[in-house]
Amino acid sequence: MSLEPEQAVVAVLTANAAVAAIVADRVYPKVLPQSVEVPAIVYTRVSADHTHTLGGASSLASGRVQVACWADSYAEAAELARAVRLAVQGYRGEVAVGAESITLDGLFVLSTGDLADPSAGLESHRRFGRRVDVGAHWKEPKPEFA
Repeated sequence: MSLEPEQAVVAVLTANAAVAAIVADRVYPKVLPQSVEVPAIVYTRVSADHTHTLGGASSLASGRVQVACWADSYAEAAELARAVRLAVQGYRGEVAVGAESITLDGLFVLSTGDLADPSAGLESHRRFGRRVDVGAHWKEPKPEFA
């Protein structure tokens, strides 16, 4: 079984010393848990495009993963986003988690920006967010047809 690209991005981030020093294991899919300690990362697979040619499906794919960096202050969110950006920009190679792996042809930062606080109006839960949109290019098993 092949590793999904968003799982590969998470593996790259959690293996990076600068990112791990900031978030430890506080990396979550899709939603930031309500009472979680920050700084933390939330990741979402935004898209995946699978390449086709006139000869059929190819093994090349690309997509986008959004990495949301949440913290108690704007400065902390910006620091985490910078660490994420530096960890992924230009990364390429084989990424394995357990028995699953994926070959990344490249990770690239597509854009960055601020995020709105999902708990707006609740001063006791105020969070500051920065996003890093990561473009991913990878190889996947080519489908075989009878």
